[in-house]
Amino acid sequence: MIFWFEAIASVVLIALTMWQWHQVRHNSGDAALKTLAVGVTTLAFIMTMSVADFPLTAPIHDVLRAVSFTNIAWTLLFYCFSVFFLLAQVGNECRDPKRIRRQAVAEFALYMAFLVPGLLALYTAAPDFFGRDRDPDSYLTARNIIYYIGTAFYPILAWSIGAARAVSYLRLLAHKWARTAAIGIIVAMGVMAIGVNGVSLVRQGLYIAYPGSKWPVMSDLYNTGRIGGQILLVLALVSIPLASLRARVSERRELDRKNWYADALQPLRRTLIGEFPDVALPSRRSTEAPNPEIGRTMIEVSDGLAYLAEWDLPAEDGSVADHVASALRVRRAAADSPWATSAAPTTFDEHELPQWEPDFPASQWEARAQWMLELQNDLLHRGVLTEQPVPDGRR
Repeated sequence: MIFWFEAIASVVLIALTMWQWHQVRHNSGDAALKTLAVGVTTLAFIMTMSVADFPLTAPIHDVLRAVSFTNIAWTLLFYCFSVFFLLAQVGNECRDPKRIRRQAVAEFALYMAFLVPGLLALYTAAPDFFGRDRDPDSYLTARNIIYYIGTAFYPILAWSIGAARAVSYLRLLAHKWARTAAIGIIVAMGVMAIGVNGVSLVRQGLYIAYPGSKWPVMSDLYNTGRIGGQILLVLALVSIPLASLRARVSERRELDRKNWYADALQPLRRTLIGEFPDVALPSRRSTEAPNPEIGRTMIEVSDGLAYLAEWDLPAEDGSVADHVASALRVRRAAADSPWATSAAPTTFDEHELPQWEPDFPASQWEARAQWMLELQNDLLHRGVLTEQPVPDGRR
């Protein structure tokens, strides 16, 4: 069961690594994104190398074990976690970007100050010093203490620093999915730091306090923290591209709805432009605003209705569609009169002009478009529009 989890997680993380570096390629100046990509790559390598029965990784296990690559990658993962939440604030106006980058470099030096002595303690030790059947007295030696401070204490320290930064960073996240993913990463890294490195330090303390003891329960806690933390971390990291994909799908659907409304409102728009050519706006399609046509259409319809309101007969009762249809007939009758030199609107004080269109907040564009569409349908039934809509099932 563990084998299949690690194998599936490795495949997912490799795909996630490719996606992260693709994001970096399109955002080459984002230092935080680069750090995240390095961290995800490191995690993918750790997970892939942990699949002991995987044929492609088996030949290099001995080489990686000889240089203690797991310790290097594990501590690097926590360094990336800590520094990511630091570099993510480069765009914060209250923070100095140069100072943030200097702090990241200083923390890398701190990381090396922990890791290098720990690795030297390991590399220069006798072959059986850190073996399973080691001498109980070896736990209280400087070599053993330096090794575990460098490789086990540092991840806990880095996680504590990163978690403190993450709390303030979460306040800057407005997107619910981004906040959820960040919280998931914080919790997952905490589970791994405490479940793996915390358990290792406690076990070393017990070995010193009780020479010759075994404490098998610590191995169970260690594996639970490692696997449980990795599961949570994979889920949290995967939620990032999924949230991005969901946002893109939502934007695509909204764009399709805007296109549909823009096309559907053409009979009303063209009728009003035919009556009042001055309300027509120039098309402003651009890369920055690939679909401004729904906004343009609604503005033209609103302006056309405002001009048409001057032809309304205020004494009449009825719906908005009744008033609009009546005003169109009055204007056309005046324009068609053989003795009229120009079509002049009904005369009454400007403040008495009716306001047919309700006030819609800018965020409620769809409600506004729907109101115009319902008005158009009512006017189509009354036969006052100059053209019929083109049948289209999109929406």
